[in-house]
Amino acid sequence: VAIIEYVRKKRSEYFSLKNEELVGIEIQITEPVVDEVPNVLMIGSIDLIMRSKTTGKYKVYDIKTSTSGWKDKDKRDQTKINQLLFYKHFYSKKLGVDPETIDVEFFIVRRKVYEDAEFPIKRIQTFQPAQGKIKTKQAVEALKAFVKDAFTPDGKHVDKRYPKNLDGCKWCPFRDNSELCDKKIS
Repeated sequence: VAIIEYVRKKRSEYFSLKNEELVGIEIQITEPVVDEVPNVLMIGSIDLIMRSKTTGKYKVYDIKTSTSGWKDKDKRDQTKINQLLFYKHFYSKKLGVDPETIDVEFFIVRRKVYEDAEFPIKRIQTFQPAQGKIKTKQAVEALKAFVKDAFTPDGKHVDKRYPKNLDGCKWCPFRDNSELCDKKIS
């Protein structure tokens, strides 16, 4: 409730209806990832899209909640960043526009704001990751390589051993089960 009240009160600091128009909220994206595997789709829901009335550029927002905001580790998390880069790529395909006409931004809302902090802390934090042609292409190519590796042309799973993502062990439900995983995280 505190987040909603804050955003409502401060919305003009983040969104200007004088210069921007609302394109949509919860815009669905359902696009094939690669032509060779048409049954595997990128399915997503873009939280918020605005469009500049002056430049015509789109801005795709992904709203994230965080207890106390993002630290450097969060801002370097390529999985999070790739989600926005996928939105940029697939939304540009859906619209038939140049991806350079779409910017992406994380809109991070803090659940907790410490009133006794040494300096004022806003409930909202924004973060724009690197999103140029090279970064977007790298993210999309990695997704395409995964789809080609993990699925047959008719969209069935390829049953084989895949390398472990040790960065994801912190949340893995199998990390403490030696029968299922040989990488024990302490």
